[in-house]
Amino acid sequence: MKIYLVEGQTGEYDDYRSWIAKAFKRKSSAVAFKKKLDAFSEAFGDVTIQNYPDLEELLRKVDTHGSVDYTGVTYDIVPLSVVMT
Repeated sequence: MKIYLVEGQTGEYDDYRSWIAKAFKRKSSAVAFKKKLDAFSEAFGDVTIQNYPDLEELLRKVDTHGSVDYTGVTYDIVPLSVVMT
């Protein structure tokens, strides 16, 4: 069985971090969720060292594990094969 993880990333070098925002059985659901998260970032505009906490506050309404720093935030879809034993 395959599931689709929506993974977020922020930071660079020593302060790089990533997390799983949500997992889905259907790829289409993962794509829709990623688009929703991307829309928050795009609507917010340029991320600066002064305003990134505001973006993080907005994203946490949808992605409870979300994190943002001055580098912004990106989301990817990662397929994962699940083996039931």
